[in-house]
Amino acid sequence: RLTPKQNEIASRILEKTATAFVRDQGDILQYVRWIAALEARGVAVGWEASYWHVWALIFSRNYDYGRQHHTRLCQRMEREAASNAPPPEDLPQRMDHLRICLSLFTDQLADARLRADHWLAHEKTGDPFNVGSISCMKSICLISNFKFADAQRTMQIAEPILRQVGSAYSSGWASLINATLASYRGDYLGAYEILGPGLAQARKSLGDEAGICGTMALVAAQCLVEMGVDDQAMELVQMGLRTAHSH
Repeated sequence: RLTPKQNEIASRILEKTATAFVRDQGDILQYVRWIAALEARGVAVGWEASYWHVWALIFSRNYDYGRQHHTRLCQRMEREAASNAPPPEDLPQRMDHLRICLSLFTDQLADARLRADHWLAHEKTGDPFNVGSISCMKSICLISNFKFADAQRTMQIAEPILRQVGSAYSSGWASLINATLASYRGDYLGAYEILGPGLAQARKSLGDEAGICGTMALVAAQCLVEMGVDDQAMELVQMGLRTAHSH
């Protein structure tokens, strides 16, 4: 058991490392467990740690909990806006980012597309990760509506922005969406040629247990099945199933 002082130190460490741990490494389940352990001890976590907790819940498919924590954090922002420790200036727009994620992942694609367009039109933070992420989500909505040319143009804008982030996780998402676009067009070889190097780099940087690696493996497996390469496809299916329950 940790002492109160140790709990406080743990909270401060999470506040400082949340971005790298959740966004760049994608280790969301471990982060959710850490926050739960601190909250069970009555430890208050800071703005950044709370934000990335909501992110981790949403991206681990805990949509109901993610929505509840999103609402609570928005209410806390309103409550403490005039306090001695107000939320960061960019936090409201980042919370809008998470609301788009919720709409996308729960298949409310029309809402996600409208919110993404509005967010990009009024973006003020200049954060390349957020801009790139929302552009990727817009592209997914466009792909799902078979607007392939618009989706490709959106990804051409998003990719250089994501490269500024320098995150293997973000690069993996870009590869995944570009490959999905190619597969929807019926270009399974082209999709697999995008995913092959992208998956290899993600596995090297993040490890096979990272959710993004499993998702990329499943899309790559689908491409191989369509090309009749069943043995290699089965290996990728087995890899993808290891993380499919949480990503």
